[in-house]
Amino acid sequence: MYPVRTDCDGLAQLFTGSDGEVDLEAYKQHAEHDLEETSQFRGAGYYMCYCKKNSKASEALRDEDDLCYKYQKDKSTGLALTTTVTILVSIINIVIRTINIKLINAIGYDTESK
Repeated sequence: MYPVRTDCDGLAQLFTGSDGEVDLEAYKQHAEHDLEETSQFRGAGYYMCYCKKNSKASEALRDEDDLCYKYQKDKSTGLALTTTVTILVSIINIVIRTINIKLINAIGYDTESK
């Protein structure tokens, strides 16, 4: 859903004035517009980069009306899924290893090489 190769620093520079300060209001307006495009898998990255730099999950996830709620929710869900899959793969590997050792012992072979 979110653009993979997005240069967030480059996008932020588009909103940086001559004084070196980022115009957060203009950046936020572009992010709000890009949210609709991102939902349709056509986003340019303004929404993602704005939320990555200017929001915290602990704050955004408390308020569904927060601009970055969807981004932080998607990010948290992705992290939870990744962690779950990692744990499941580890558990499955342990179970398969245990079954293999029991089968090898039942056949009568050693489980250690010489």
